[in-house]
Amino acid sequence: QAGQRGRLIFALDATMSRQPVWDTACRLQADMFGETAAIGGLDVQLVYYRGLIECRASRWVSDARELGGLMEKIDCRGGHTQIGRILAHARHETEKRKVQALVFVGDAMEEPIDDLCAAAGSLGLLGLPVFAFQEGHDAVAEQARQVLEDVPVHVIKIGFAGSPENLSTIAEICADYADLPVVAYMPGLSWWDEEPMEDYLDAFRGLVLPQATVLVGEHHQLWRWLLPDWSADKAPSARDIARAAGEAGTPYTLVTGLPGPSEQHLENQLASPQGVLVISATIVSKSSLSAA
Repeated sequence: QAGQRGRLIFALDATMSRQPVWDTACRLQADMFGETAAIGGLDVQLVYYRGLIECRASRWVSDARELGGLMEKIDCRGGHTQIGRILAHARHETEKRKVQALVFVGDAMEEPIDDLCAAAGSLGLLGLPVFAFQEGHDAVAEQARQVLEDVPVHVIKIGFAGSPENLSTIAEICADYADLPVVAYMPGLSWWDEEPMEDYLDAFRGLVLPQATVLVGEHHQLWRWLLPDWSADKAPSARDIARAAGEAGTPYTLVTGLPGPSEQHLENQLASPQGVLVISATIVSKSSLSAA
């Protein structure tokens, strides 16, 4: 409804198998939370499960620092997956008030596939899209993905994949769904060591951008990646960045966090190599700007 803020549920598997990559995941999620603050108009609820029966949901929050703080307080504990409880919670929340999307990150699936498919189908009937991302490799999770081939797919969204090898696998999947639009998100990677970061960026450029319909990323991150030799006094525009992405095969680029007409304004611009197509402006407090 007009005037209401959007709502996104971000759900995490916090079982012990994710401990080796948990610090990395925390940094990535902090970057994502910062970008949601830059976009504005979005409330996020953090949901996670761990142990044998623990599954918790935070309150709805909009401050990037508060979201990052909630994430840092979570530690991993041994237990089985509880994806069904995540789906049930998402259904309960969207029945109370519309939720725009559920994002889930995990590394395994240890529940009856038919039950999860039924639960996911009920969310589809409510118009709640689910974006699920798998870390690592798990035979049962692979089986679940095969089942999802029977579910109508309308768009493919690519987030942080962790390695060039994973990007290669994702690119193969995208090729199998060549008629579907692909939204490719590039998060901030400044926390990563230079060599693996460069390998990842090269793979993303070579494997993902040729198949992407829209590239999404924060202004400075895309600038450093796509226009590393930029020497003009003025920062590159969304169109400049879209031209660079277009050379790799991506027709549209959504650039977030562009400087607006004042310090209290940020802009998000959808551009093509030919020009800017859509501009959305957000008024952001100074504290939110520092957090973002």
